[in-house]
Amino acid sequence: MPSAPTAIQRAATTRVAVCDVHCGLGPADRPYPERHDRWTIALVRRGRFGYRAHDAGLRELSPGWILIGRDGAEFECHHHHVNRDGDDCTAVHVSAELVEEVRRGVTLAGGSLFPTAVVPPVPRVDGEIATVHKRLAARGQIDPDALAMSLVEAVLGACGGEPVRSRPPSRRDRDRVAQAIAGIDAAPDEPWPLAELAASVGASPYHFARAFRTIVGTSPHHYVVAARLRRAALLLLDTPKLISEIAYEVGFGDLSNFVHTFRRAMGKTPREFRRSAA
Repeated sequence: MPSAPTAIQRAATTRVAVCDVHCGLGPADRPYPERHDRWTIALVRRGRFGYRAHDAGLRELSPGWILIGRDGAEFECHHHHVNRDGDDCTAVHVSAELVEEVRRGVTLAGGSLFPTAVVPPVPRVDGEIATVHKRLAARGQIDPDALAMSLVEAVLGACGGEPVRSRPPSRRDRDRVAQAIAGIDAAPDEPWPLAELAASVGASPYHFARAFRTIVGTSPHHYVVAARLRRAALLLLDTPKLISEIAYEVGFGDLSNFVHTFRRAMGKTPREFRRSAA
C-alpha cells in the first residue's frame, strides 16, 4: 500500500532542522492541504510529483528541483506518476529570523523574498545537500545553521538576488574572529555550532560567518575540524593513547569518520602517521 509522507530528522538546532522526507503516495491518492511551520527549502532527490503552494500554480518537480515553502503557508502535493519506491526529498526547515538575517545581505530583484515556489536545479544547493548526506552517512558532523544560511543565499541568488557588497572587515570584526579562534584552539573538542560561536563573541551568525571567511580564508566549521586534527596529531606523537581514545577526546563522535578525515587531511591514516615518527 502507498504510504503517507514521513520525515526523519537528521540534524537540528533551535533555528534549523534537516530532514529526509519520503512519500509513497500515487495517482489514486487525493491531494490534501498541508502547512509549512517554518520556511522550507527542499531538494527533490528521487521521484516526480506536483507542488501547489503560495504562488498558486501547480508545478511539476523532478530530481534536482527545489521547492520553497513559506512560513505558515498551506501547500498540496499531487502524485500524477507512479514512482517506484516513492519520492524522496531533503528538507531544510529554517526559522524566519535566520532567513531575514541572510536576506539583509542580499539585494533582491523586485523586492520579493522568494518570488516563486519552485526553483530549477541549482548546482550549489545540489552540492551542499550531497555533501551533507555523505557526512551523515559517515557519521560525521554537520552545522545545520551554516547549511541553512548557504542554501538560503544560493536560492536567493538563483531568484535574481545579488549579494550586498561587503565592506572590509572592521577592527571589531577582527577582534571577534580572533576571540573565536582562541576559544576553538583552547577547546577544539567542543561542538562549536556556528550560532553559538557567533553568540559567544557578540555577533550575528551570518555576519560572523562572512567576516570569518574573509579574515581567515576558510569557514568556522573547517577551522574547527583543522583544530581537532592538529590536537589529534600531537596526541598521536606525544602519548600512547589508543586511536579511538584520541578520536573522541578531540571531538570526533565516530572513529571511522576520524580516520577518514585525518587521512584526507594528512595523507596518512592516524596509525601510519604515528609510525612514521617512531
